[in-house]
Amino acid sequence: MVLLVVFMACFVTASFAATTVKGIVKDAVTKQPLPSVSVYFKGGKGVVTQADGSFALPVGGVDKAEIQVSHVGYQTATITVVPGKEQLVEIELTVAESNNTVVVKSKPGKYSNKNNPAVELIKKVVENKPKNKISSYDFVEYEQYDKKELALSNNQEKLANSKMMKNYKFILDNKDTTKLEGKTLLPVYLEEQYSQNYYRKDPEKTKTYILGDKKVDFDGLIDVNGISSYLDRLYQDVDIYKNNISILTNEFLSPIADMAPAFYRFYITDTVEKDGVQLIRLQFSPKNPEDRLFKGTMFVTLDGNYSVQKIDMSISKHANVNWARELKIAQDFEKGPDGRYHAIMTDIIAEFAVNKGSDGGIMGQRTVSLKNFTINKSQPDNIYKGESVVTAESSTSTSDSFWTAHRFPQLTATEAKVYNNVDSLVKMKSFKRTMDIVTLLFAGYKTVGPVEIGPISTFYSFSPVEGFRLRLGGRTTPKFNKSIYFENYIAYGFKDEKLKYYLSGTYSFNHTSIYAYPLNYFRLSYQYDTKMPGQEMQFVQEYFFEKARPAPAPATHFKPAALGIAP
Repeated sequence: MVLLVVFMACFVTASFAATTVKGIVKDAVTKQPLPSVSVYFKGGKGVVTQADGSFALPVGGVDKAEIQVSHVGYQTATITVVPGKEQLVEIELTVAESNNTVVVKSKPGKYSNKNNPAVELIKKVVENKPKNKISSYDFVEYEQYDKKELALSNNQEKLANSKMMKNYKFILDNKDTTKLEGKTLLPVYLEEQYSQNYYRKDPEKTKTYILGDKKVDFDGLIDVNGISSYLDRLYQDVDIYKNNISILTNEFLSPIADMAPAFYRFYITDTVEKDGVQLIRLQFSPKNPEDRLFKGTMFVTLDGNYSVQKIDMSISKHANVNWARELKIAQDFEKGPDGRYHAIMTDIIAEFAVNKGSDGGIMGQRTVSLKNFTINKSQPDNIYKGESVVTAESSTSTSDSFWTAHRFPQLTATEAKVYNNVDSLVKMKSFKRTMDIVTLLFAGYKTVGPVEIGPISTFYSFSPVEGFRLRLGGRTTPKFNKSIYFENYIAYGFKDEKLKYYLSGTYSFNHTSIYAYPLNYFRLSYQYDTKMPGQEMQFVQEYFFEKARPAPAPATHFKPAALGIAP
């Protein structure tokens, strides 16, 4: 694969009087990108770098401008840029060494937990975990913006030269080279969700009101709800204060778990001061590289709370985690009015590949941002009644202005194009034909208007009793009717010379597809057929899969105005 390292960030629309400075911020020693670095005009507006260290800052209105770049534990850097000229910069920050910074170097020799100040510090963090959790407050409320995306990491040259892709050049042009260093990504899926969240300690209850829910629309050619559910399972919420962190369907021991010193190595690298609070920078790594543990860096406050102020971690390349060949998690915390810290950003990024040595793969990312974190503000009891998660009736019909107001941060130019690109894609006849073939091969059905013909694996079969057997069948889809479904087939055996058939009618009580969850329907069917052990597993498996799996509770909907919740 052609490895492209282009250090840029989101494209920002600019007028003739303004331009954009784009770049990446790295550690001067390790050369690793630094996320959540402040890039700003002195006394003016600014931005923070993304998980990959990239940023984009609009500049204009003056002859020249000085931009400052600052980060906890590093010396502040100042660069001069010229408005009116597109600029691409690479900034390296060096570790601060001032009166507020004491560099503590590890002594060479065998690692030991005994008389290790880093281990003693982690024990303090563990001891103070109860008061740093959200559950320590009587009430908590906050706004949350959740973004999930998928992208193909592939050989761009091969794709561009492929005859299959000649009609989809506009997709190839929307490339992202900032999320994974040395990789060029093609975004193919995006979903966003905005919600208002509440927590009450006594009686304990969490409540989430989903006010906005937006996904790319493949017009039924691809099951986006299935993709969304799968991503929810892979990228679960990360709570560093829990002993175990569930991610990629695996359990990882947190670096501040109660038993962390028994499985992790800890080193103090330096101490810094920010906003009047002294912070200790800790590096951690697994004692056994093959264990499902993390390696990375965290900052811990020395204000008596021993809170985690920031953490960046990844998995060891030796850890065997399904098909994941890379996993990075970054969390930023904000100091509240009570002096304690709470998470305001969690970024999870992972790359998957069947063969870890291959060039191509799939990148998945979830970014969760919180704001307006409010503590100990009582709310009426009706706010907490009912299901834990409810969805506003208008959540999927939100306007562009709604998302502009409630995204934090805003979409990059590459991400924003995904919606339009998918809309253009599903309108192309060539793409629809391709998806029909893919669906036919993998799902076994061919869609013809409101009907699906199949499954193709049953069109032809042979058995000692029936001899050569032909079968033709199909089923209706929600395009026929959202509540009533029919399925049938006829078959004929040329040896037994008998006609077989199957007829069924189904009524969906929740007026959604009976082939998608949650399942809530009534079915009547009649079948006249020859059954032979092992010869009709296709039918048996389909029936068992639909009936045996328990259905989750149906989604609960509400009107925001009824509870006084303003989107």
